[in-house]
Amino acid sequence: MKQDMKIIRRRCRTAKMLDRLLLFLLLAGIAVFILYPLVSLIGRSVFKNGMFTLEYYRLLSARCWSGSLWDPIQSIW
Repeated sequence: MKQDMKIIRRRCRTAKMLDRLLLFLLLAGIAVFILYPLVSLIGRSVFKNGMFTLEYYRLLSARCWSGSLWDPIQSIW
């Protein structure tokens, strides 16, 4: 009887560890799927020929920036 309980506990620990590993892999995959394109896009927009530049953002008018900053604030209110 004691031997059976030890085996059950060991299997339960192994199952919990595998569940956590599977959950971690799933969350890591989702994070990479979401974050990689964002980081890549930002990296391409601020680096040109290996140098940091905001050239693409200078081309945007101040009206675009103010609208993109003000609209989310208005939607909250």
